[in-house]
Amino acid sequence: MADNPNNSNNSNNSAQVKLLEQPWFQKAYKSAVEFYKYDEVLQPEDRLSLSQSYVRISKSQFWGGWLAFSLVFVPPFIQRYYRTNSIKGVKLARNFILGSVAMFIGSNFGSSYMYRKILDDMKPEFDYGDAEEQSALASKRRQYNIMKLIKDGSSNKWASYFMNTYHDPGRRLPNPETKLRELQAGKVPRVNPVLDQRDPMGLYTSPKKQIPQEPKPLEHRPSEIDSLDGWTSGWPEEPKKTTESAWNRVRQQNTASNPATSNTWESLRQRSTRPEQRNGDHQNHLGVFGNYGDFRDGQNYTSNDDTMYTDDDIMDMLAGEQDRYGKDN
Repeated sequence: MADNPNNSNNSNNSAQVKLLEQPWFQKAYKSAVEFYKYDEVLQPEDRLSLSQSYVRISKSQFWGGWLAFSLVFVPPFIQRYYRTNSIKGVKLARNFILGSVAMFIGSNFGSSYMYRKILDDMKPEFDYGDAEEQSALASKRRQYNIMKLIKDGSSNKWASYFMNTYHDPGRRLPNPETKLRELQAGKVPRVNPVLDQRDPMGLYTSPKKQIPQEPKPLEHRPSEIDSLDGWTSGWPEEPKKTTESAWNRVRQQNTASNPATSNTWESLRQRSTRPEQRNGDHQNHLGVFGNYGDFRDGQNYTSNDDTMYTDDDIMDMLAGEQDRYGKDN
């Protein structure tokens, strides 16, 4: 029996209502609304200054953690070496665990120290002066309000967020009230890639609706039109692939496809034999020169068919003629 679509819609609506009534959701929604209120009024120079401030907090957190780790991890080695001229006997595992705990404490201390220092510099104390001072105080007040809200946690993420929104204001956090209305209407909210780091580059998610997808190439399927001679007569035919080996192709290019009948000496012997010699009328073997043309000692000679031969070629042909004469006699 098929499920009723009204029942599925009612179940989805009830799940959304339960989600909106959760205490953690209400708290997160209020924080997002407050952050959007302060983030919306920030100027580009405010975002650049906030990014630099959170970079300072991140560096202080980094150096504070490693300094605390070094202060706990290194002294036992120095003490052991000073007493025994060797570092053997130091409990490495214990030092590493204590150093890690010290790094955690030092990181938090360095981060909170720099955060308080920056807040003290931004805190507005006076509201009088000329227009330029009023503008500077207003900028500090905007930065102070938003830094007091988001604290010093995730300093690298906030430094990246304010730098990205400084270059591209369109990447700001969307209005939570608008997103809540879309959620209540059943629309899927668009995830902010800066604040949600589960898959910031979209490597493991399905294709986004906003990103145009390239059409897949259509496979060619033969049809009745393809088989008509009137349509296909003018089309060039694709060359057929052969399975010949490379050596066979080389032999064909050199007109020597059959090695048994492509002996060079055999072809020379066939050319050297006159028709009357093949019929059994054997003549003097010197008549070979008459068939091939002029012979000059120590030089090449040219045959009647304009073929060039050397002395060695002639001697080999004479030897072949003598062997043939001996067999016939």
